[in-house]
Amino acid sequence: MKILGIEEMPITDVTLNNINIQSNTGLEADMVKNLVLNNVRVDSKIGAPFKISNSENLEINSVKSMSPNADSPFIKLTDSKESLIQGCFPVLGKSLILLLGGNCKGTVLMNNCFNRLPLIMDKESVIYQRRYYN
Repeated sequence: MKILGIEEMPITDVTLNNINIQSNTGLEADMVKNLVLNNVRVDSKIGAPFKISNSENLEINSVKSMSPNADSPFIKLTDSKESLIQGCFPVLGKSLILLLGGNCKGTVLMNNCFNRLPLIMDKESVIYQRRYYN
């Protein structure tokens, strides 16, 4: 699934609720403002299940993938600012949870359960992070 805007006319105010997607390449969003993903499951064969670039004001709530790819991050953000990622509980696997590329100012992780995975984010990512484990 692709949500693609252009610099002169970004896609705005998109909300996806309670959706299951099975695809070869996952969900890709580029040039999107005010994107909300609530309870979205993406099972992809190739690459990251969630790839978002050049976007802003993102709310990513309770997203999941039941077939994570060991060679790809679960969520890949590139040049996207003001992102809230919360309530994620990825399945046990070997993949990186979050890969930040470029300028991802204002990315916040809250109330996620990432303790079953070896690496939460790449070592070059600088982000304000708060994790809670029960």
